[in-house]
Amino acid sequence: MEAEHEDSEEDGEDGEESDEQASSINSQIRPRPEEYSASTDSADESQSELPPDGFNFPDGICVDSEGTIFVSDGGNHRIVTLDDAYVDGNFMTYAGGFGGDGWLDAHADDAMFNGPTGLTIDPKGHLIIADQENHAIRKVDPKDGGVTTVAGCLEEGFADGPAADAKFNCPTGVACDKLGNIFVVDGGNHRIRKVSVEGMVSTFAGTGKKGFKDGAGAQAMFNHPGGIATDKEGNVYVADYGNHRIRILSSKGVAKTLAGNGEKGYRDGAALSAMFSFPQGIAVCPKTGDVIIADYGNEYIRALSKEGVVRTVAGTGEPELQDGLKDQASFNQPRGVACDKDGNIFVADRGNHAVRKIDVNTGVTDTIKGDGEAYSSNDNPGGHAGGDGCEDDCCIPAPMLRKLDSKRAKTETDDGAQDVVVTKKTATQFGVLAEADDTWG
Repeated sequence: MEAEHEDSEEDGEDGEESDEQASSINSQIRPRPEEYSASTDSADESQSELPPDGFNFPDGICVDSEGTIFVSDGGNHRIVTLDDAYVDGNFMTYAGGFGGDGWLDAHADDAMFNGPTGLTIDPKGHLIIADQENHAIRKVDPKDGGVTTVAGCLEEGFADGPAADAKFNCPTGVACDKLGNIFVVDGGNHRIRKVSVEGMVSTFAGTGKKGFKDGAGAQAMFNHPGGIATDKEGNVYVADYGNHRIRILSSKGVAKTLAGNGEKGYRDGAALSAMFSFPQGIAVCPKTGDVIIADYGNEYIRALSKEGVVRTVAGTGEPELQDGLKDQASFNQPRGVACDKDGNIFVADRGNHAVRKIDVNTGVTDTIKGDGEAYSSNDNPGGHAGGDGCEDDCCIPAPMLRKLDSKRAKTETDDGAQDVVVTKKTATQFGVLAEADDTWG
């Protein structure tokens, strides 16, 4: 079955992986481009500010072998760490955030990101980051704290080839196989990309056209894929956001629908009859083998068993912040999910500006950090951001929000022309569709 194609792009030529052409940049810190500057105050001025003691739209989440929780605090352009053994999560900034949004490869204290989203840990313990608005894949070395750009030339587009020259379009998810190859959800290009350990970027699956089609990687089609995960056998799992499906890719890149009938809705049961609404985050539980899904549009956390049955793990379907048992706990636009070695589930609860934990033994959901309010150093260091902007942005699915964020208008002020981000409140002035139930494209 093939959906109607609404858009396509060919910004670059498909490149074939070649060891002879490989040029690894994993250990290289590149100078910051002169033309690429932070959109907020300078890093020197921002360093004097206290980092916000809370989240501003957390997006991605992962857990390392020691149980440390890493979260991409997208609105604050940083990565933070949590430990659920401590009251209030022992919340700390791990990388970025002090200089606002921008790009800078440097020590974690000085590095800059622009809307980081998906996270994963590679086999060597490096934190891999989908730096969405920089259209790049970044890495943090835990030994020296160095942040480097693994792939992406910082230009929006599409191009395979050497990692330093490759182009992405709003990458939102990353996952690694046991060899250290990185699989990237290139959402704006409707593709799954692969960054090899040799430093070459190739297209693993997807034609670049928005649609739906299973089959060999070169013919497979996606609709703004969101999250990605891998298992021990080398399979790649994709939350196909716009198609309301969960897909699986073999180690050869062959795509198959694992769950979801393609209709937006909510239904548990047999995998191919189940229904989702804009699934985003996805993780494979190392203890049970279940595929954990952040059902973003339905406000649920779901699971797909190895036997092919979809069930609801937690959620009421109401966009609220409530802890408790399975049918008492509520979420608000859950974006990212991760599992620890014991099978506990961690959720980046985007709309609630919180990180939640679902206990594997009791089924109880608790909030590790977050109170439903956004915290931002740009608005009020260490305090609530509040304001209509956060409320408006919460109403827009993340891919739609990315599209709005990429549309800017010029406005004259006393200081001259400035870029102004188009939000839902102002979107109608520019003819931008901003309905929460519509996919962008």
